[in-house]
Amino acid sequence: MNSLTKRCVTVKQTKSRKLSASQIIEMCLPEQGAIEVQQDQPHKEHRWHYHDTHETIVILKGQLLFFWEGGKRVCGPGDVIDLPQGLYHGSRALEAGAKYVIAFRQVEI
Repeated sequence: MNSLTKRCVTVKQTKSRKLSASQIIEMCLPEQGAIEVQQDQPHKEHRWHYHDTHETIVILKGQLLFFWEGGKRVCGPGDVIDLPQGLYHGSRALEAGAKYVIAFRQVEI
């Protein structure tokens, strides 16, 4: 395991499973700016890429195969993905597709 992998993705099952979509959106919104609400159809793939900002992704519905340098995991409703800036990653929606929120910063849910 290299140092890049050690600082990689953390996936947590948190209380977000008990929160409504509007509560999750409210928690993810910055003081000024926006978040992204993403809907992926079944088998939609986001190929390897990276971002210049930290990201927090909260799965609302469906499942994603989330992959990053050094790992992969199937993520579903209630999972919170903590993704450090600059880390190569990608995803593929599974059979039911997926809906999720992306905040362009680290968010504690």
